[in-house]
Amino acid sequence: MGIRPVRSVVTIKGNGSMLCIFYQEKRQQIGKRQHKDKNLDFYFTTAKGENQAMNDNAFIERNLRVIEDFRANGGNVDGWAPLILLTTKGAKSGQTRIYPLMSVPYGDTYLAVASKGGAPKNPLWYYNLLAHPDVTVEVENEKFEATARLLTGEERERAFAKAITVFPNYAEYQKRTDREIPVFLLERRAHS
Repeated sequence: MGIRPVRSVVTIKGNGSMLCIFYQEKRQQIGKRQHKDKNLDFYFTTAKGENQAMNDNAFIERNLRVIEDFRANGGNVDGWAPLILLTTKGAKSGQTRIYPLMSVPYGDTYLAVASKGGAPKNPLWYYNLLAHPDVTVEVENEKFEATARLLTGEERERAFAKAITVFPNYAEYQKRTDREIPVFLLERRAHS
């Protein structure tokens, strides 16, 4: 058994939009899969304007689709800039978490820029890296072990400037927030 998300966005004249996520129950029987189309549950998340961040469930579902596409297509996700997958351990739960991030090459490794679109708070994965810096990075068809190191001072400034050359929106994101956007260097471990 499982749940399959189906999404739709409904625009409400003059009042923003509503992201509708329909969850369809899937039943699995011996030897074949059967969908129960008549048993749909509807969940609605109201979005107040286009700039509101996705709610956690929508964000998780989007990430799951991106991860699946990334792995199925050798690191390419249709409609997305180049990405990496960052596998971490949850800071509190200790459970494995996978995050698609912008691919920011930096020498023979990569940067992880905790921009969260210029939001006032850091993304959840930021805390995961502080608590558990040993990570796995997937780039195209390559996978390697790395240690995430939070950059500071001039080292952070150089890395952030490089990140802006790869993805200019990072400069805009920094202007939107009072926090200094954290940058991690994902240093390859010797055996990778």
